[in-house]
Amino acid sequence: MALAKKGTRLITVDGVVYRWVVSPDDGYMVLVAEWADGPGQRLEVFLPYHDVYEAAGSGASRIVGQRRSISPGVVRAVMLSALGRGWKPSTCLTRAFRILDGDHLVPLRSDAS
Repeated sequence: MALAKKGTRLITVDGVVYRWVVSPDDGYMVLVAEWADGPGQRLEVFLPYHDVYEAAGSGASRIVGQRRSISPGVVRAVMLSALGRGWKPSTCLTRAFRILDGDHLVPLRSDAS
């Protein structure tokens, strides 16, 4: 099933146009991408949340930010890596190409706060 056009973004990588979106999942952000010009194999990359916490009193804490940002540069890096790992975006395959270790593809910068 193709990604809906509404709510997705386009990116061109090596002259090929792809459609992508980030979807929340239990403990992860899932980057979902596919070839924009027709049916093909979907890419799903799981990136763990890197929440920033702040004390909320009485030993409790609350989430006040997120260290992980899914920018077009991150999407491009992930897609290039996925292509190198065997993702075939223009091939009609019903099974998604999944990468469960997305943090290894685009590690957080150590100076991020």
